[in-house]
Amino acid sequence: MKLDSQPNQGSTFHIYLPLPALSERRERQSPWDDQTKSASPTKQDDLSSVLLLISTCDEPTKEILEMCRKQNLEIFQLRTSADLETALSSTKPVALAWDLSSAQPGDWTLVRRLRHYPNLSQMPFILYGQPVDPSTSSTAQVGMTGFVVKSSNTKTLLDAILAISPDQARGPILIVDDDPHVRESHKKLVEEGLSGYPIRLAENGEAALAAMAKEVPSLVLLDLVMPNLSGADVLDQMRADANLRQVPVIVLSNKVLSLEDVKRIESHTRVTLQSKGIWSNEETVTALNRAIFGTDNLPAHTSALVKQAVAYLHQNYTRPVSRWEIAEAVGVSEDYLSRVFNHELSISPWDYLNRYRVLQSKQLLLQTTETVGSIARQVGFKDQAYFSRVFHKVTGMSPQGYRESEKK
Repeated sequence: MKLDSQPNQGSTFHIYLPLPALSERRERQSPWDDQTKSASPTKQDDLSSVLLLISTCDEPTKEILEMCRKQNLEIFQLRTSADLETALSSTKPVALAWDLSSAQPGDWTLVRRLRHYPNLSQMPFILYGQPVDPSTSSTAQVGMTGFVVKSSNTKTLLDAILAISPDQARGPILIVDDDPHVRESHKKLVEEGLSGYPIRLAENGEAALAAMAKEVPSLVLLDLVMPNLSGADVLDQMRADANLRQVPVIVLSNKVLSLEDVKRIESHTRVTLQSKGIWSNEETVTALNRAIFGTDNLPAHTSALVKQAVAYLHQNYTRPVSRWEIAEAVGVSEDYLSRVFNHELSISPWDYLNRYRVLQSKQLLLQTTETVGSIARQVGFKDQAYFSRVFHKVTGMSPQGYRESEKK
């Protein structure tokens, strides 16, 4: 138990309950556990090397058991999304396997969720067995049918999923931005992260609505600030259209968000609000996949809390801001805000604030001749040395180094 207390602010009690040990849970749930333990007794107390197995069978195939014996791996069976969360919090997976001979319709959702986790999506991925053939009512002989090895190229788990996924209609990904350079940058990123999806470009809100009237997109990347029809206007019209109501939208903008901006979009579902330049390319690709394949989106009223917190950070980043202050501004506890913020944007409120401050400092470094110390204070850092450390962590270089490299 932990107690956080602030004068005139009240107290918050934190109660932590331990999860049951993985070995205990597996003894109750896995009738084949003794086989893997006897094959690798030294791993009974070491749960770091685990194969995540997607299968509804009571017992893994001999091929998988033999492979795990040779590789000295434990097996953690996944049947539901809840099992995945348990595995990620209790183990350190090193490989993934999917038994297609027992595949169920819900497995597609579970497999696609794996793409939300960059570490998992690049792991060795084993596909084995084949589904029952409805025309013959028989099952093909079990054997390895696919293997994706972790590498630096663009072949990922998503590619494997799409390669074996049943053919289905997939709408394009629509990129809406009045800046042609931004459109091309986003296009390149989508091509690398979501290969196989057609891409459409729209230079303004009117063109975006016209494009969506012809074909319903799978995802929309939407700039908030555009001439004539703003991103918020486009979103309003999308959600008023039954065909576009459930299309996921990632709103990207350089604008300093106000609470009025948030109120325009917070009631709409499946909308993620983000500032340009906050996510890394890898994080952006993960967010794109999550927007399309994710089934664990926050409810609109909970997602609205995250958007309100983002707006509060934008309005107050120039001064010192505490965690409890951010949480109090949106009317929830610190722990709850951190949890939903991470769920929606995959980073903590504090990381977001530091990244946003660095983003603003970049503009000042390039557009002014003020000292690094002065710029640090303008974006909310009291300590120049700490500002420099944060800047280097986010950008990989010092503030002065960034200024000099960009002006060459």
